[in-house]
Amino acid sequence: MIEMMITGSKAKAVIPSDTGPGGKDLLFQYARNSTQLAGYFGRVPASSLITGTDLSTLGGVVGGTDINAEKGWLKFLCDGKILFVAQACYKQNIRPSGIGAAMTGKQVTIGEHVYTLRSIRGTVIDNDPNKTVIGSEWNRLIHSVLANSAESQVEVDNGVKWDNLSSADIGLDSNIASQTICWETSYYTSNPGNYRITRGTSYGSYSAISQLYNQTAETRSGWRPVLELIGPAT
Repeated sequence: MIEMMITGSKAKAVIPSDTGPGGKDLLFQYARNSTQLAGYFGRVPASSLITGTDLSTLGGVVGGTDINAEKGWLKFLCDGKILFVAQACYKQNIRPSGIGAAMTGKQVTIGEHVYTLRSIRGTVIDNDPNKTVIGSEWNRLIHSVLANSAESQVEVDNGVKWDNLSSADIGLDSNIASQTICWETSYYTSNPGNYRITRGTSYGSYSAISQLYNQTAETRSGWRPVLELIGPAT
């Protein structure tokens, strides 16, 4: 491991010496406080990591319709972890139950590295009745690379965005998989544990939050996987 000092914040970001495929240098970085450090390495093509179709098979994801198979990945630092977030959803019209173990964490080996395959975190804590989103992975990472999202101003340093991806680039410009099924269960008193948080486009807001029943498939909801780097394959 190596340590990198984040300029201005005086907080230390611990970065693995092996960051996996893609760029090795942080292009942008931001520290909300000493415990919330984030940065951006840039885009990674699917050919350097894995396609959506191949990952769906590897992860045992069932059902839905494959889309955006060749879309690449966005490589981030988030609280000391290296995360690869799919640039757009790789499946639409999928039930949360069909994502299975790939929702909350399944170990997979891709090339020379081992990852935890999971969904992006859409709220700060699980099963949150207040649905707190400021500080979530969705806000800190997705908004930071989305050029036409004014909401990203609260998540990056001095309003400087990390990329210039359009809503179309990132799959938020239509009703097809524009709402990402997230890691967290949604607080729902009448049926606890059976709904998942979704984040994405709604009424012109890229910060919209909603929920989806585990057995319901909707055209507008999709699977946008995260690969969290564990380390080299042995």
